[in-house]
Amino acid sequence: MKYLLVIYCGIILSGCSNTQHINLQSDREFKREFSLSITRVFSNEFEAKLIKKAESIYPPRDSVLKVVPEKEKYLIPETSYWFYGTIDHIKIPYAITTEAIDYYSNKINELYNDSTSIIYSAKFIYKAEVKFYETFNLDVDRISLAIKQP
Repeated sequence: MKYLLVIYCGIILSGCSNTQHINLQSDREFKREFSLSITRVFSNEFEAKLIKKAESIYPPRDSVLKVVPEKEKYLIPETSYWFYGTIDHIKIPYAITTEAIDYYSNKINELYNDSTSIIYSAKFIYKAEVKFYETFNLDVDRISLAIKQP
């Protein structure tokens, strides 16, 4: 494994782009402060394809259902199950997928388009990065401990 794909996700509502940051000055003036930042860092077409592939992978449905409260299991769809619940009708991500990125991008854009919104902050930060290493040491013991944890 010569490539390492690292995906960071900070979600406080949620949104997306390709090394592009959006934060309008008017947001600060009205103290609505919606934001949208997606960064995809890659050096070539192959690395870009790795990020695209990573964003297209959904977790096993059983993994998602393990963390879903019993009363919300009906929310998890049969396919494309990237979220595991909701807060105030906003989906909570289980995995960062293209569908999740689009969902949060649309939510942020809806806030920008709604001049009557009273939300004072909504931020979606997403970063995916591919880095090439000549060598890479994998701490198998540390990983196996993390995997055994619930």
